[in-house]
Amino acid sequence: MTDPAPGPATARAGRLPPLPIMVSGFIMAVVAIVLAGLTATHPPWLGAEFRATDNGQVEVTHVWPRSPASKQLVEGQTLVAIEDATGQAVSLIGFDPHLEPHNHATFDSFHAYLQRHDEIATALRGESVTLVTADGDRLTITPAKDRPLASLPADFWLLNLFGLPPLLIGLAVWVFRPKLTAARLLAFSGVGFFAATCLHSVFISRELALPAAPFELMLRFNHYGLSLLLGSLMALMAYYPRRLSRYPAGILVLILMLAYQLNETFYWWQWPGHAFYTPILLLYLIGIGVAIWQWQLAQRQPLDRAALKWVFLSIFLAMGISLMLYFAPVAIGESPILGAAGMVGVASTVYIGFALGILRYRLFDLERWWFTAWMWFFAGVVILLVDAALVLVLGLQPVQALGIAVIAVGWLYFPARQWLWQSLARCPQDSVEQFLPRLTRMMLEACSPRSSSERWQAFLTSLHQPLDIALRQDEPGDGPAQIRQNGASLRVALPEQSGYLELFHAGNGRRLFSPQDAETADALLAVARQICQARNAEAEGARTERRRIMRDLHDDVGGHLLSLLHGATDGATREQARVALQALRESIHALDEGRTHHLEDALEDWQTELAERCDYSGTRLDWVQCCADTLDITLSARQYINLKRILSEAATNALRHARPETLRVRVDAEAERLRIVIRNPANVTGASERRPLAGRGMHNMRTRTGELGGHIRFQPPGSTCGEYTVELDIPLHRKPAAQTAGMTV
Repeated sequence: MTDPAPGPATARAGRLPPLPIMVSGFIMAVVAIVLAGLTATHPPWLGAEFRATDNGQVEVTHVWPRSPASKQLVEGQTLVAIEDATGQAVSLIGFDPHLEPHNHATFDSFHAYLQRHDEIATALRGESVTLVTADGDRLTITPAKDRPLASLPADFWLLNLFGLPPLLIGLAVWVFRPKLTAARLLAFSGVGFFAATCLHSVFISRELALPAAPFELMLRFNHYGLSLLLGSLMALMAYYPRRLSRYPAGILVLILMLAYQLNETFYWWQWPGHAFYTPILLLYLIGIGVAIWQWQLAQRQPLDRAALKWVFLSIFLAMGISLMLYFAPVAIGESPILGAAGMVGVASTVYIGFALGILRYRLFDLERWWFTAWMWFFAGVVILLVDAALVLVLGLQPVQALGIAVIAVGWLYFPARQWLWQSLARCPQDSVEQFLPRLTRMMLEACSPRSSSERWQAFLTSLHQPLDIALRQDEPGDGPAQIRQNGASLRVALPEQSGYLELFHAGNGRRLFSPQDAETADALLAVARQICQARNAEAEGARTERRRIMRDLHDDVGGHLLSLLHGATDGATREQARVALQALRESIHALDEGRTHHLEDALEDWQTELAERCDYSGTRLDWVQCCADTLDITLSARQYINLKRILSEAATNALRHARPETLRVRVDAEAERLRIVIRNPANVTGASERRPLAGRGMHNMRTRTGELGGHIRFQPPGSTCGEYTVELDIPLHRKPAAQTAGMTV
């Protein structure tokens, strides 16, 4: 059983609103950092920095000005021993003042290192201390009771800086989803992360040595925080996105981590390899096993798999890098590749990944508003920090400091926040303006409701980049866009047809659909429908005007031509009237959108007409037709008249300018395309001296071909064995002929 998906009421289930809880958590974290700073500055201070040399001595690397050691020590000196006020000497040979105690592979070496620390710290607590150099010099120094805050190393601030975001992100998820087990576990892991780094920042800031008892206590709580972090993340993978077992995985993990820490505390059993880091490597392997188990259960759940990819990438990538650069080298007895602060910085990216996962995949059932709320909270924190820094560092008055802080955050933070939001959110509405011209063009070019649906689908595909898109016509699509399957799919109605399109997994599966996507789809659909209405109104106006022209031609011009035909006294006038009347009929038919012609019948008519013209001119017609299946191919009235007049114009030019013995015509209709090739010998003997296709003939043929969406090519003599060739290629559509009666004259 998985936790129920929380609704809006769940987010408000806490006793306090989310923002006060987040502010309280931040204040407590700041207080903890302040206490850590006070603790780190409390031990006696010599005023120098030290490091272990290769030959086992301790070298002075830096001396603070106006410190107790500023007049005694110089950089580069090496120390071999330290004496307290009673003259008791403690050797510094083989002592590394900044070695992490838990880097020792065995409990015994760990204990011995702490005892060495205690002896040196005891010597430093006296009124004065004597440092013995490698040259035999004896330097007596009176340590200061406390060290200044500015003398703390950079690692102190980095560790606390890296520990704060995990705490705040885990807390921010929990306050909005307090009843979700996975959210609680994430919050626990953030608390463990911050506790471990805050304590680590104290003992990593030691100057030379710390007393064994408080040092070991800080180490123990540091390890307990680390166990809380790792155990919570491992339990989270057992609960999210679905619970793996009916057994309480969280309690089992808690018992496991408690046993692990009790073993460390009481030194019961020595782990093979490394007493402290071998269990961490084993926990990482167990986490991989849990992740594989979750992945197998989510085989048919694409939404769960999308979340799992992000969660596993966030956890295992960051933790894996930390293991490779810090824990693994130490576990095998080598020096870490990355320092402690750097390792913690890498590990903290786990929580940055969770925040981005909420933005992309709505992890923990949180919407994008969570990210917005967190960013606004962080803006307030930045103002407070800048204000405090201006007061403490520059000594400005509080009112002046607050004004400067607000201006600085307004000019720097908010532009950076907006850039980050646009870069990470990638919300489609950010780029709607660049898609509107394309949507307008696509909808205007559509010639039917089906074509509008196809173009609408292509537009949505380019806008959202879904992994899959399906046409659903089993339900009406009149309602607004709907987000389904918790954001895995989006339903959008069609512009001119009943039904809707369903898009699956936006951004090629990289994100989920959001309410903003639905709002954008509704707005664009309204624009698309208005465009279709305007286009249909324009088309209806054009049809009305064509019908008026058809009536005028039929009733007026047609009547006059019929009168001329019946009243003509000579054959030549009667023939001209008949030809004009036939051309009028064809023009009227071309204006009738409902009239269609079977391609087979049209080819027969065109062949008969060309044969008659060739016989009249004394030319033989060689007509070759390779059309396997033309029964289901129809031509619109406009296609019919354009093709007929292109053939007529080509034949006219051939018969007029070349007067060939043979006119060759080849017709091929296949793969929904019609190809016609007209050839005649380039014999101009006795022909007129005009250039072939002079005047507007070629222009008209090209115009008619372009209207049909095809291509025409004219090949002059000399390139094909002295023949003049006209090649015509146009697209065809196989569909039943429309049963519409056309107007006749």
